[in-house]
Amino acid sequence: MIVSVIRLAYYINFNDQEKNQEIDSLIDLMRSLGYLLDRQDKKGIIYNSKYWKELIVQYQSNSIYLPCKELRRSADKNFADCIIELIFGYITNGYIDYVKESLFINKIGNTDFVNDDIYVYEIMTIHCMLYWIAYRESEDYIDNNLKNKVKELLNDKEVIKVINKFYRAVSKNYDVMDKNLRIEISETLRKY
Repeated sequence: MIVSVIRLAYYINFNDQEKNQEIDSLIDLMRSLGYLLDRQDKKGIIYNSKYWKELIVQYQSNSIYLPCKELRRSADKNFADCIIELIFGYITNGYIDYVKESLFINKIGNTDFVNDDIYVYEIMTIHCMLYWIAYRESEDYIDNNLKNKVKELLNDKEVIKVINKFYRAVSKNYDVMDKNLRIEISETLRKY
């Protein structure tokens, strides 16, 4: 679904110089999904947790087909931003186990070779965001209990093993280290 909305927005009226309202709305929606899950839990509504976990990993290829390469890269980055927002929404609403299982164990854990700079952007941005929540963000903004749970996630032996495997894979292919990667990550993290 996410890919279809992004592709449709690009086909209909994409202008690289202007913000795309449809994409921005989709990105906002992704953050809200963690809140939706939390509300369903509090109301006692039964839902398929497998579906919600698989939203993180359903598109591992990280490439949205569009005829123009520049548009494809932009669309792929928008998709990565959707996943980053989804992760943030899950984390801030307490679905840390979904992030551990889907992102770290299933998505990053199955990565043996990295050849996509957008994938590197996505994973490194999420990793930096989690570190910021756990160790740097003020308790005025993030509950101390949540900070401790994110610290536990980052210090989990399986997560450490998987994230180290990812960075080793990146180090074997420096071509995926886009020269603007640090700037792109910093700009994305300013929203949080």
